Amino acid sequence: MRLRDSAVVPEGVLLSWWVYPGLDSYRVYRSSDPSSAATFVDVTSEDADATDTIFLDTSPGPLWFYLVTGVGPEGEGPLGHFGQ
Repeated sequence: MRLRDSAVVPEGVLLSWWVYPGLDSYRVYRSSDPSSAATFVDVTSEDADATDTIFLDTSPGPLWFYLVTGVGPEGEGPLGHFGQ
C-alpha cells in the first residue's frame, strides 16, 4: 500500500493510505524491529473497520514500524519489501 499520511494524535498514531482498486480489506502489521518479516505482528483486529483506509493505533510505542497489505479475491498480498 502507498502511505497517504501518518500523524501522532491524542489517541495514538493515525495512519492512512490510498485506496487500491479490487481489494476487500486491509491488514496492518506492527513491529519495533523492521529487520525481518517475522518481527511484525498482525494488529488488524485493533482496527474498527478493516475495509477502510485508516488505522488508529492506540498502543503506540516509542518507535513503531508498520506494514499494510491488501486482501482481495485471491487472498492477501505480499508483506512489503519482504515479498512474503
